[in-house]
Amino acid sequence: MLAALANIPRSDAEWAIWSYAHRDQHLLIRQAIQVQYNVALIEYPLDPIPLQSLNQWLDWNQISHNDFNGVLGTPSNDLQEADFNDPAQLQAWIYLHLREHEVAASALQI
Repeated sequence: MLAALANIPRSDAEWAIWSYAHRDQHLLIRQAIQVQYNVALIEYPLDPIPLQSLNQWLDWNQISHNDFNGVLGTPSNDLQEADFNDPAQLQAWIYLHLREHEVAASALQI
């Protein structure tokens, strides 16, 4: 499902698919950190994504990334600021976001 995070959602249906895959990846990361590091990370409400009100979701997602990057010692990006209505910003955000998930998955060997 990690590959699904490379998709750039354009419709509500595509966002729903992306959101589910995203939540699943966060679950896998949290579970692996629990097993490998004996650290229980908080589960934030990441699915479904409230497309009409993204600010809180962007905050929760950033905190979740900060949490797992902090445990893993992996680099973090600013994922809180993005205008998803701007195709270039959305594409850049999707790329940076995917890279963080890929780095975490690689570090955890999941």
